[in-house]
Order: sequence, then structure tokens, then C-alpha cells
Amino acid sequence: MKRLLALLITLTLLLGCAAAESAAEMTAEELYETGKAAMNAGDYAKALEYCQLAADLGYSEAIKEIGNLYSFGLGVETDYDKAFEYYQRAADLGNLNAVNNLGNCYLEGRGVEKNEEEAVKYFRTAAEQGNAIAQNNLGNAYLNGRGISRDYGEAVKYFTLATDQGYAGARYMLGRCYEYGLGVEQDYGKAFGYYQQAAAQGDTNAQHSVGLFYLNGTGVEQNDEEALKYIRMAAEQGNPEARTTLGFCYAEGRGVKSDYGEAMKYFRLAAEQGSASAQYNIGYSYRYGEGVEQDYAKAMEYFRLAAEQGYPAAIFVVGDCYYLGQGAEKDLDKAAEYYRKALDSGYVPDEEDEAHLKDVLGDEYLHP
Repeated sequence: MKRLLALLITLTLLLGCAAAESAAEMTAEELYETGKAAMNAGDYAKALEYCQLAADLGYSEAIKEIGNLYSFGLGVETDYDKAFEYYQRAADLGNLNAVNNLGNCYLEGRGVEKNEEEAVKYFRTAAEQGNAIAQNNLGNAYLNGRGISRDYGEAVKYFTLATDQGYAGARYMLGRCYEYGLGVEQDYGKAFGYYQQAAAQGDTNAQHSVGLFYLNGTGVEQNDEEALKYIRMAAEQGNPEARTTLGFCYAEGRGVKSDYGEAMKYFRLAAEQGSASAQYNIGYSYRYGEGVEQDYAKAMEYFRLAAEQGYPAAIFVVGDCYYLGQGAEKDLDKAAEYYRKALDSGYVPDEEDEAHLKDVLGDEYLHP
């Protein structure tokens, strides 16, 4: 037994030495590719080991990848400070992906004080040198007015540059611009085309959008079965809004037999990911007892979660709950407060809603 144990130890040491010798003979690029393959396989310890060997040889892509490991907590504890440090090292060596990542750090305040204007500088630096991800990020900055004045035309310009390089996320964003007429003339056909292209590349947001176009008959012939195919495709990859829509399809029997239990399953999955629309739908289910036992207190709990994220319908319903005393003590002052917030956020009331608004807000609603 002792001889067998000694033999096993010897073999282990020999194999370790052989692996070390093999690594020593590899180029920096080969070390990085080995680390990247390990990362894709979920072996983050090996990924870090080989990327570090490549980083020690000054290989910028490996240095950037170590930053990603620390940023996302893969095989190591999440450490935004270390991530920023590695991104900076890679960027100093001219790595454009790292330059873009530094922009993300400034945009979200990770490893550095949040500074949206500084983020735009990094995005622009990488974008002007042809980095598609940075072009897409700069387009988003223009679209949302983050760190720079909102300019839909400039947003479309940078989304187009990234799309020309085949970047799926930019194709999805161009689709949104054409769907809503942002910086371009509204064109549902073009929007659908860009969504289809991005969906074929695996972009789950685009898959969801293709599904919605089929579900609503927007720019394409209405088809519940085709809608369900794309929505399920995105939902099964974890897209929270697709999960919410899939829940809606089960609740309403769109492309599938109505099943409130399945609807609640998908609403809950999405709500756990922070989807305001899913939280609202769970609240709705509890309010009306669809798929669950009616419970006004639970309904109010979920409506509040969605309202805190600025979801207009949820804001209104929180006001309604105060107006009707459902899940909360009746309070007309609080009802008025939430009704005003809902209207300010763009909520469009139906006839029943208007009756409540007139009762609570009176002349203020009739003559704003």
C-alpha cells in the first residue's frame, strides 16, 4: 500500500512537472488561448493560471481577461478595484477592449468613482479606433444622454458602425431605433429585419423583440405560435423580459393552452431577476386570484417593488390600492400622491381608472 501511494505521488509530481514544462514552451498567445478555453469550459482556476502566465509575458488580452475574472467573480472573489487595475494595465498596452471596459467601470462606478463623462471619453477612444463594442456603448450613451447630450442621430451613427462589423447588440439597438423612430424614420419592417439578424446571432433581447412583433402583428403577420417560439428561445436563456412575456402567453393562452401555474412560474423567475413588469404581473395575479389565492397584501408588496423601479402601471395601482383599501389602509392622500406620479410617468388611464382619478383628484385631474 505504501509503495502504491509513493508511486501515485511520484506520478503526480511527474505530471505536474510535465505540465509546467509544457506551459514554459508555450507562447504568450498559446497560454492565453489555453486560459480562454478553460474559461469557456468553466475551469476558472486554470483560466486564471494560464492567463496570468500570459500576462506575465505582457500579453494584453490576457491581462484584460484577468480583469474580467475579478469583475465577474469567476474563480475569485469579485474585486472591482483589481479589475480596474488590470483593465488599466491592458489599456496602457493599447488593448481596445480594455479601454472600453474602463469606460464601463466609470459608467457604473466600479473600482473608480462614477463619472459618466469620463466613461464617454473611453468609449469614444476605443470606438474611433474601430472597436465595435465601444461603438455600441457610445451609441447607447448618445441614445440615453449618459455623460453626453442626447443625440439620436449620433446614436444611430455609432450603432450602424458596430452593425457593419456584425455586432449583434448594435443590430438590436438599430432595430429599436427603427421601431420607435429614434434618429431615423419609423420603419417596422427595418426594425424587424435588424431584430431577426441579431436574433440569429443569439441576442436574447432581439429574440424577444421578434417574438413581440409576431405576438402583436407589428411589421409582420400576427402569429402566436411563431411568437411563442422566439419568446421561449429567449426565456430559456434567462432573459427576464422574455420570461415575463412567456408568463403572459400562458396566462392569456397565446400560442399555448392557458395555464396560470406556468404563468406564475415564469413571472417569479423574471421577478427574481428584478423585472418590474414581472413584479407587476405577480401583483396582478395576487390581486385577482389568478393562479394563486387572492391576497391583497402580497399584491401590494409586488406592486410596490415594480413602482419603486418606475413602472407606470404599478405606480398607478399602488395608488388604487390606497384608494380602495386593498392591501393597505385606505388613504386618499397617498392615493393622490401615487396617481400624480403615475400620470407624470406617462400612464394612460382607462375609463375605470379615470373614475378613480376624478374622485380623488377632482378639478386637479380635470384641469391640470
